[in-house]
Amino acid sequence: MARLSRFAFPVAALLFFTVPGHPDAWFSGVPVGVWTLALIAVLAFAWGRPHSERPRLTGAALITVVLLIAKIAVATMAPSTGWLGRYYANGEFAGAPRRSTEFARLAGATRIDRAIDFHDDYLPLYFLNDADFNRGMRREVTERISVAWTGHTHSAEPVVLQAYAEARGALRIEIDGSQAIDATTAQPATQAVRLPAGDHVIDVRYVKPANTDPLVRVDGMSVLVTPFAVAPWRLALAAPLRAFARVIDVIAIAVFGYALWAMAAAVKWSPTRVAAAAMLLLFVAQGVQAAIPLRRHALSLSGGDDWLSYEARARAVATGDLLLLFGQPLGKGDLLGAIYPGYVYFVGAVHALGGEDLSTVILVHFLLLYAANVMVFRIASRLFDRDRAAAAVAAVVIIEELAFMRHYTVTLLSENLYYLTVALTIHALVRFAETNNRRTLAWAGVMAGVSALVRPAMLVYLGPVTVAVTLQSWRRHRTARAILSTAALFGVACLLGILPVTLRNYVATGHPTLILEPATHAFIFYNLPPTADAHHYLDLDSGGVISLIRILGQITLDHPGDMLRVIVTKVGFSFGFIHWMGGKHHPELLIASAGYFLALLWCPAARSALALPVHLFVLAHVAGLMLVMPSNYGYRLVLPIYLFLPIFGVHFVFETSRWALGLIGRRPIAAVPAAGGHS
Repeated sequence: MARLSRFAFPVAALLFFTVPGHPDAWFSGVPVGVWTLALIAVLAFAWGRPHSERPRLTGAALITVVLLIAKIAVATMAPSTGWLGRYYANGEFAGAPRRSTEFARLAGATRIDRAIDFHDDYLPLYFLNDADFNRGMRREVTERISVAWTGHTHSAEPVVLQAYAEARGALRIEIDGSQAIDATTAQPATQAVRLPAGDHVIDVRYVKPANTDPLVRVDGMSVLVTPFAVAPWRLALAAPLRAFARVIDVIAIAVFGYALWAMAAAVKWSPTRVAAAAMLLLFVAQGVQAAIPLRRHALSLSGGDDWLSYEARARAVATGDLLLLFGQPLGKGDLLGAIYPGYVYFVGAVHALGGEDLSTVILVHFLLLYAANVMVFRIASRLFDRDRAAAAVAAVVIIEELAFMRHYTVTLLSENLYYLTVALTIHALVRFAETNNRRTLAWAGVMAGVSALVRPAMLVYLGPVTVAVTLQSWRRHRTARAILSTAALFGVACLLGILPVTLRNYVATGHPTLILEPATHAFIFYNLPPTADAHHYLDLDSGGVISLIRILGQITLDHPGDMLRVIVTKVGFSFGFIHWMGGKHHPELLIASAGYFLALLWCPAARSALALPVHLFVLAHVAGLMLVMPSNYGYRLVLPIYLFLPIFGVHFVFETSRWALGLIGRRPIAAVPAAGGHS
């Protein structure tokens, strides 16, 4: 009962945030939007902190449940208001209307618009980022678009409307199929329209020509419009229910504010937790700042780029194409190519929960980075101690502010999720090295498999880390059974993490491909020295890993000096010499790399068995970069290792400071045992 009481408030709050409510309410349910998502993150942080005494929030939970019931009742009784919109990717209203991720279950239509008043990229043409529009830029301008809106209204007595219509393109308003108002570019129209008592249907049709900025505005309709016919008695409830929904919102904000204050008052506010709270608020503020310009903006992403490919496939997932067949029959679909499925499904889920625009996706990227930093702190605490872990996270935040956020956190790229999944994997492996707990190892394997779905380069890591955990089991137990069971457990757990996409590939394409086909031609091309005959080596490729290894070996034998220069350049680039491959100087990356290598040379604890999962990831990630061109898209491909390098650089600074203070006779900083610390 006590455990149930402990979770009563967060469960009630989560239900209140997500259950559908009145469409005009601030907390209208899924999709939750940017501000609600930010509030959920802050409340989750406050609830998740260790407390000296759990705050008594039973009363807040009961009030939230009452508000939840009222919210559901209001949503059930209130009529849906607005215009039923059918959007077409042509100028002739031809074919089926395009799909919306926010209204995925709306049959025969795209969305419900509260008003017809759109200009530029506020016209909700989100479908221009679907897979069949992977071309060009500013498609909301260049493409021909047609939209048909239908609204139902009821007049208890005759009314006269002063209708106003404005458009770039052609706009026509028909009332009950007869009265018409026409407006065209630079020729708005105003007309008095008499509505007799009774039910009426208003049809609005808009055609936007190619190479024209969107603009459509219908004003003066001072009657309540609904997407479907509604009984008059329900229409009479619309205004009072809308006001009641806002009252519910105000009370909810007061309850959540009280709960946040109570939880904050119960926290043991150590300097580390103050820093964690400050980091969360910093990341949430930056995420909101980056997300707000994207709210309700239907921005078309640039054709041919990864972010459009991710968004297109994520939209397909969010609108119900879970197998990403794109209209093809089962067994005849395609692999996802170089677009990594783990991130696609993640972005699709964010769209389904957060909204159709890109604002919540971008805010989630900042929250993912915060969560990854929390895992970095836990990893460093287990390797060394909490003070060094806190300093390491501070160093990571500096690097993120300089190198991550300005360019890549605000873009749809798979690394934004990969940071967290890798950190979760490595933390579990470090815990297993410390405790030998089999459940921890199984969790590490599942997260390693999920990481491979997010970025298949993680597969390079799975081999050496499997050997590492197997050797650790041998050192502890000295039995063949321990070796086999450890390797089998980790391997099966990895496959379980990967299995959903393997099954998708089999059902969709008819072939049980693990994740995707290796791009062996690209790997060969990226490793060709300038003096090599590209056609000769590419023609030798018969596909598969064995062929790739053989060809790369042949290139090395034929061009040893040139190949060495290619490898040295790529390795140097990976460890911060960004200018070696045409980029700008990044001293923060160089300092982190230098600190890492100095710690390996100077500090025994940096070479402990606990630290091996981190070192193997760094090695495997850099090895994976040797197969590709690490300077693709700037320097984003190298960034995952920079979550972990500062851990060791900070440890080196602490150890050298302790050594220096010892030399001058002052009280030294406490040393860390070679086997690592624990927190």
